[in-house]
Amino acid sequence: NIHSINDIYLISHALLETGHGTSRLATGVEVGKDKKGNLQLVNNKNRNDLREIKKVYNMYGIRAYDGSAVESGAKYAYENNWTTPHIAIVRGAAFIGNNYIKAGQNTLYKMRWNPQGMVDSGRAVHQYATDIGWASKQLYSMYNLYNQLEDFKLTLDIPTYKK
Repeated sequence: NIHSINDIYLISHALLETGHGTSRLATGVEVGKDKKGNLQLVNNKNRNDLREIKKVYNMYGIRAYDGSAVESGAKYAYENNWTTPHIAIVRGAAFIGNNYIKAGQNTLYKMRWNPQGMVDSGRAVHQYATDIGWASKQLYSMYNLYNQLEDFKLTLDIPTYKK
């Protein structure tokens, strides 16, 4: 409600990105600063050399890039002080709302494929995920969640294209 984002979508998104709450980003990752101020994931070898260590969370995989998802996602969470699951959920929703929903990418399809971005720039830009199946994977979860509700209003935004 705070960020005017559909709660079923947010739940589905978090379930997908966190492996139903089991990923390292969902259960917490310790991050600290080295002597130069660079962020580092904490491990047994570097723990005593780091300062300002915090356990952080990232429930939506925000800035969790392929090949470095835990590291990049945890560093982003650290930079934004997402130090509890609740904070990560609320502030992550704000990120999605401000950077995608309010930017006109208000459906799974638009977040993943950004057709208007393609029209405006002639290339793929500002896509939420790299996984080609990201949007469709969430549909099954959303469908199952909606089936648990007795009363809801569903509005569909179906894109049309010129031939």
